[in-house]
Amino acid sequence: MPGSRIGRDWADRRQQMVPLPFPEIEVAEGVFAPTQGSYLLWKTLFLTGDGHNLHCLDVGSGCGLLGVQMALNGAASVDALDIQEAAVANTLENAELNGVRAAVSAEVADLNHWRPRRRYDLVVASLYQMPVDPEGEPQRERPPDFWGRDLLDLFLRLLPQLLVDGGRALVLQLSIVGQEQTAALLDELGLEGRIVDFGFFPFGPLFTRNAEQIAIVESLSDAHHIHVGDEDVMIAYALEIRRTSPDWSSQ
Repeated sequence: MPGSRIGRDWADRRQQMVPLPFPEIEVAEGVFAPTQGSYLLWKTLFLTGDGHNLHCLDVGSGCGLLGVQMALNGAASVDALDIQEAAVANTLENAELNGVRAAVSAEVADLNHWRPRRRYDLVVASLYQMPVDPEGEPQRERPPDFWGRDLLDLFLRLLPQLLVDGGRALVLQLSIVGQEQTAALLDELGLEGRIVDFGFFPFGPLFTRNAEQIAIVESLSDAHHIHVGDEDVMIAYALEIRRTSPDWSSQ
């Protein structure tokens, strides 16, 4: 349209929005691709510029989307962890592709056995959350997890060892695994959490395959999802967790 200002004025106060400066990301064969939850955390990092001058950790990095964005935001350093060798290599390749390889390191690590060697200012994690019937047909992707929270809870228990005083974590929390258990665990660990953003995450084939177990978990807890017509949709929350107890109402 003649005289249109779209592209010049479509921006928020901090960032260019059109075209969206999304990092150049390649997903190697066999590496877990970003999901709606991953994009939600990316959006939060992008809009806030979080990570600038901070020492950061990306847990379950996959292709490295979140770690790369923290490096693009000007992080002092970014360490990345993933259980897959291919994902670690993919993370480093994407860091190179975006010109931030010098700031990014990555290692293969299983959270069940990994022990932190340092503390971080900012930790991000978009982790697998899927209720699976332990008595059902074995699934190649992951071991059975009745409540769908095994990896999330393992990560949360590591946070007191991972965060510096005043440090923060930005974590994906799906509605189908419930909020009450997360809140209880944070209380036990002396941590505080708040929702900083949310998005909608339609069931894909894998979630649909586990719909019966998801329904069982929802009947036994505060886990939930919504129905839109014939579609099942969960809510993806960006949860910020801190070691300290600031007055967030003033922020």
